Amino acid sequence: MLNLQPALPWATWQELRTESRRAPESMFSRMLEAREFSLCAQWMVLYSVSEHLRLQLQTEHLLHLLEKGQTDDAFQLLEGLSDLTLGLEVCEHALDRRPGLAACHFLANYLTLHFHSQVSPARRRHIHDLHLGSKVSRFNYLYCICEL
Repeated sequence: MLNLQPALPWATWQELRTESRRAPESMFSRMLEAREFSLCAQWMVLYSVSEHLRLQLQTEHLLHLLEKGQTDDAFQLLEGLSDLTLGLEVCEHALDRRPGLAACHFLANYLTLHFHSQVSPARRRHIHDLHLGSKVSRFNYLYCICEL
């Protein structure tokens, strides 16, 4: 942890341990900012972290995987969540962050296939529109690339 970027203000593990006990959520936020997702997951086992930050971890990790084009890993992350409600929340929060085209398509598709009955009709229409929009935009984008 002492090697995280941006650098932490503590020089020794003893200082880090003291601060971790004093403000575990602050330390968690720093790790999340550094995109140290596995470290964050281990942190949650050792320290008390709010449900909001737990949701934020899963959402950030999912978006990170989708940004890198790692859809198989993103799918495994969602399938590995302990609670279906958490999976729905993570997907909806990620989609509400207006991710890139491929991520939007993945999320809309996943929500449609896995949570169709748990989503309100208005939200279903919105997700369906995003799904169609991502398909249309992708086609137009690929068409522009092929023309070059």
